[in-house]
Amino acid sequence: MKVGIVGSGGFIGQALVKSFCLDGIEVIEFDSKNPITTNRGEITPRAMNLNALIWAAAKVNPISAQKNSSSVSQELEEWNQFLESWTKSEMINVPIFFLSSGGCVYTDKRTPFNEKSESTGINEYGRLKIKMERLLDINYVNAIILRLGNVYGGGQPIGRGQGVIAEWCNNIHNNNIVPVYGSLENFRDYIHIDDVVVAIKLLVTDAPIRGIYNLSSGLPSTLGNLISIFKEVVNEKIEFVYSNNRNTDRNGYYLSIDKLQSSIDWIPQVNLRDGIVRALNESRNAD
Repeated sequence: MKVGIVGSGGFIGQALVKSFCLDGIEVIEFDSKNPITTNRGEITPRAMNLNALIWAAAKVNPISAQKNSSSVSQELEEWNQFLESWTKSEMINVPIFFLSSGGCVYTDKRTPFNEKSESTGINEYGRLKIKMERLLDINYVNAIILRLGNVYGGGQPIGRGQGVIAEWCNNIHNNNIVPVYGSLENFRDYIHIDDVVVAIKLLVTDAPIRGIYNLSSGLPSTLGNLISIFKEVVNEKIEFVYSNNRNTDRNGYYLSIDKLQSSIDWIPQVNLRDGIVRALNESRNAD
């Protein structure tokens, strides 16, 4: 089996590459230095004979998308150009797994969100992901869209205004204050990177029916609960500083994962407390 991963140098991409390689699956990596399209807009020969393509690349995040609309337009245009090239290539029947955002696309008033919940995007980032999803769905038959929850774990980048667990671990490791944005009743759906990788690998090898799948823990965790866990597992006093919600934040969400679990034999294995302990240890060992 041969799997292509676009965004192989990113947080999720690196974890996927490592795991596939450990299983003896050949991985073809694509990134900004080794793109999947040539200067002439054609699919690179390195992408030929793939069994699956995972699109884990993203040039913007919720914060940068809100600040820079031109970067959003550029990412959408590059995505459209890729799809046009892909559908004209010999790879037309190869399934594409597109990693989207469960936290930013849904606009329904009721939680948990399922794949049929209203989804028009709560911010610029979410609206970008919805447009990318629709372009993929319109242009391509073998499309599997994965709407991820808040993924965390070792190797997650910091300093981008997202990834609260990674940011807090880094601040604690460096004896800095820990910023808290919004009400302690705000909630998210956190999922450890290891559980994400296992689910994606099962989907790739089991060839699921095309469509949209939520991929997360299926459980809500409040900001207050997150603080309590950190206080419990850190053997020193943590200085939290509280601020109002940022304009890109939502009050709360979590995802139904029933559809995914009816398609593959998968249950998230890493609970939030254990995942935070791992993330703290990995932050300490990163030096």
